Amino acid sequence: MDSRCSVAVRLKCTRSLSHCEFPSTGSGLSHGKVEDPFGFEVLQEQQQELRQKVLELQLRNGEVKVLRDSLRRMESDLDKQKRLHLLSEQERMDAQSQRDRELSRKVQSLQSELEFKEAEMIELQGKLKPCERVSKSTASEAITRCVS
Repeated sequence: MDSRCSVAVRLKCTRSLSHCEFPSTGSGLSHGKVEDPFGFEVLQEQQQELRQKVLELQLRNGEVKVLRDSLRRMESDLDKQKRLHLLSEQERMDAQSQRDRELSRKVQSLQSELEFKEAEMIELQGKLKPCERVSKSTASEAITRCVS
């Protein structure tokens, strides 16, 4: 093989050397650099850029995962707070309902007691009317009659 081909060039060049492009200078050097006839430097730069992009993508994926986990925790906490609030509200409503029932029973009891007192008052007024008709001279007799 031609001495101008480097080891890498020889490995990559699978066809005859006539298809390979070599620099025009006999030493293979141009301005102090070795010419890259197959674009290996460009490929290496692209590979390095791709590696950098992969690292950036992995970093972003990690950040996204952290944010998703944080969002899930926040949603879970929010759901827990909602459940606790609903439970607290239900307990408050149950307690209010119990107080309302107790007050209703008390009002009903007082209403019944009032009705009995009114009936007793009407009965006593009915007994008092005949007593008022009795003359003032016989008031003491009337009182004894009414009481008995």
